[in-house]
Amino acid sequence: MELLEMVTQKIGAKLVEVTTRQGNIPFYRGDLRKSIVYQTYKDRVIIGTNLSYARAVHDGRPALTFGPKRAKVLSWWTDPEKQRQMLPFPKNSKAFREMVKGGQIRVARRVKQKARPANPFFARALQTLRQEGLGFLKDDLELYLITDLEKVLRG
Repeated sequence: MELLEMVTQKIGAKLVEVTTRQGNIPFYRGDLRKSIVYQTYKDRVIIGTNLSYARAVHDGRPALTFGPKRAKVLSWWTDPEKQRQMLPFPKNSKAFREMVKGGQIRVARRVKQKARPANPFFARALQTLRQEGLGFLKDDLELYLITDLEKVLRG
């Protein structure tokens, strides 16, 4: 592996590690944290995620109102554990109404979400890496230079 490729690989891996540190990236289920990846192209490192909501978390977003696309109302479990497990609602409309009356299921025609402030976890990670420096490359660079010098000395 060429020196430049090795250095960009190491920097990419370190940048992912810094980005996914506890306290830097928002953590609910861990999906955003697990989705952080990097790619290298010669002398460049590109870090990113494939989750659609990551940009809204990183850059923030304005307040929005949304409603159902195909149904008459939106519905969700009031119990966070059932919501987290994404349990299906009862198919029987009578049972569904009883659960709504009992407070187990909430329904609404529209939901208003507050504006989400920006949480620039990528920018913070880059700043942290700048502050910590590139000392983590020391051992690899020394090894590379030693083997390179040995090749030169052997002739």
